[in-house]
Amino acid sequence: MKNYNFAKIIALSFVLISFNQNILAQNTSPFQLKMYSNFGWRTAELTVDYDTVLNKPIKENFYETSLGYFSPAFAWASPRGNYHEIELSRLQFNQVDEQTYIDYDNGLNHQVISGEQRTNVFIALRYEFNYMIIKNKDDKRLKPSLGFAVRPYYHRSAFQPRISSLFATSQSNAGALFSIVPRINYDLSKKWFIDLNVPINLADLSIQSRTYDNPAIPVNQRTITTIVAETLPSQYLIRLGIGVRL
Repeated sequence: MKNYNFAKIIALSFVLISFNQNILAQNTSPFQLKMYSNFGWRTAELTVDYDTVLNKPIKENFYETSLGYFSPAFAWASPRGNYHEIELSRLQFNQVDEQTYIDYDNGLNHQVISGEQRTNVFIALRYEFNYMIIKNKDDKRLKPSLGFAVRPYYHRSAFQPRISSLFATSQSNAGALFSIVPRINYDLSKKWFIDLNVPINLADLSIQSRTYDNPAIPVNQRTITTIVAETLPSQYLIRLGIGVRL
């Protein structure tokens, strides 16, 4: 009987050890740091003004390419082995101030004939819930997953002329981009890995505002504000990152 009880204790101990190892295998890396290099492009059509004579909107088409800018991210594991991630997607502030003038007296007296000040601000974050398709497979170097992301953003650009014949303009755009994110990680070692993912954008909801400071226009008509809801927007991004498990 004593031998039988001892065998049960040994068997129970092995079960507990195996269970604990399985738990540890799920939580060996609850936190991750990443740095993405982004390659993106997008096309869009914007309403930039309104023709009061023809009673028609004035629109603008543009194409933008962004290559190689970096964005840091922090990820943490959920109890079920999936991951939450927060990324500082964009943080940009640019200001250009230029003017052309005639120098009449070695800098003491000059006349500005052209010039402008341009300011551009762009801030964006991304939250993503990343569902791991293959869980608890530490021996597998390739780890596919599927993410569900929302990217709130704010963008503002302003133009301030140096001469009175032109008028100041500004444009702001605040909204959120919703995406699904197919992703694959490749382990370089137990700590380091490569993260490749391509967000597929589903919808872009935004409030766009444009102000044209023309004194000939009534103040309440100088700003045009529109609410834009775009499905499957023409915005494309490829993110290639290096990550470390903490």
